Amino acid sequence: MSEADAAVEDRIRALAAVLAAVRGRLFDLADEPDGGAPAAREDAEGGAGLRSVVSCVLADSLDPAIRDLLCAAEHEPSGSGAAGPAPPSPRAPEEPGYGALFSRLSANLPRVAAAVEREQREIEELFLDLTSLRREEWLPMTAEPRFHRLALVERLLDGAREELPSDPGAAGELAGLAAEVAGRLADADEGREGRARAACWMGQSLRIAGDLAGAERALSEATLYAAYSDEQAELCRALALLRWEQGRTDEARALLERAEELWAGEESPDEQGACQVLQGLLLVEEGKARDAVRLLRDGLPLLVDPWLAVYGGLALAFGLAEKGQAKKAREQRDESEGLVPLAPATAHLFALRLEAGIAASLGERNAAGAMLESLRREALERRWLPEAALATLDLARLDIENGREPDTAQRRLAELEGICAGPDALDGLLAALREYPAQIAAGESTKDVTASLAATLLRLLRRRGIHGGALPFT
Repeated sequence: MSEADAAVEDRIRALAAVLAAVRGRLFDLADEPDGGAPAAREDAEGGAGLRSVVSCVLADSLDPAIRDLLCAAEHEPSGSGAAGPAPPSPRAPEEPGYGALFSRLSANLPRVAAAVEREQREIEELFLDLTSLRREEWLPMTAEPRFHRLALVERLLDGAREELPSDPGAAGELAGLAAEVAGRLADADEGREGRARAACWMGQSLRIAGDLAGAERALSEATLYAAYSDEQAELCRALALLRWEQGRTDEARALLERAEELWAGEESPDEQGACQVLQGLLLVEEGKARDAVRLLRDGLPLLVDPWLAVYGGLALAFGLAEKGQAKKAREQRDESEGLVPLAPATAHLFALRLEAGIAASLGERNAAGAMLESLRREALERRWLPEAALATLDLARLDIENGREPDTAQRRLAELEGICAGPDALDGLLAALREYPAQIAAGESTKDVTASLAATLLRLLRRRGIHGGALPFT
């Protein structure tokens, strides 16, 4: 089976998972009282294709459901208004009574949709009532019973998520408020669920703000509340990102793999895809961009997070370029660069290094050099040593590949070592940098040596507590 065929099969399986998750809710809706609504005639309940799909889902026969979905897509009405032939119907499910079931669904869905919309409006009003107050008024207001709803906790956490990674302070405040409301819920299980998720998002906020010790405490608290697999999956991913920031990449990879497994069990393909993309990004940072291609290619189509899609798409282009697939790499880069403005401005250096790596791998050395000079300059202004070190290494590699004397690269690295001098000197950690030009001059692969040295240096810097920009993921 080719990689393309495998990718299509994986996407079909993801769709099957979504249909399976819908199945139980369809039964619930069909069993709810219809409030006296008149039953619709069976032949007026919708198109044959839709009825066939729902029947297959209810009968747990997903392959025909997917086939009918594909047939329906192929037989959409043309621009002239002429309809194509109806898709073939699968073998009718053996369970009786589907005509009445469709009638109840038809009668109940508008009522259920109206109820959902009404609750959403109520929760949004409560959210605005609470968050429009001054910060010091938030906690006293949470004592009012009208705020004691799990849906409000979820809305506060959605607000926290929307603030990241651009404003971790605001995100932390919303996550803390969600924890306070969750602690007042009458239903103990709902309160525990709310506090588990709130602690995870508090940990994410603190990590992105640079408070790794605070993030560790918040995520340790989350372990006390995370009972169900979806809560554990969310915790695993948050903890993986923290371990990644701490330079503990083996633990980070294991946690991301576990989170992916848990989300697969929850039939959440979008979350599973996010974990795959994060694993791919970690491999890229470790100098293994070629190994990351499969994970990135599998995970990207499942994403709903636009920011993660930006970084994952650029990383995929980088991996393809490293594998020598220049045409595909350029196509992927063009597609992903159009999405870069969606990424938060505070995290643009992460995207810039990926773009520079793509350009260098494609032989566009002048463009790569300009991007790396910009990255290095801004990193030094911000005192982000890891980013400055990586950009300096990449520039030294370009110097040597462009035929310049090793002394040119050595001067770049000496500049960086001078920045690190003083009471916070890195002792022997920069010794490898001093040896770098000599290794290249001895004939070793610039690409392999640079990638390995960069990954090692970045991991050591993080383990020593020397950090730059936070990983812009959640």
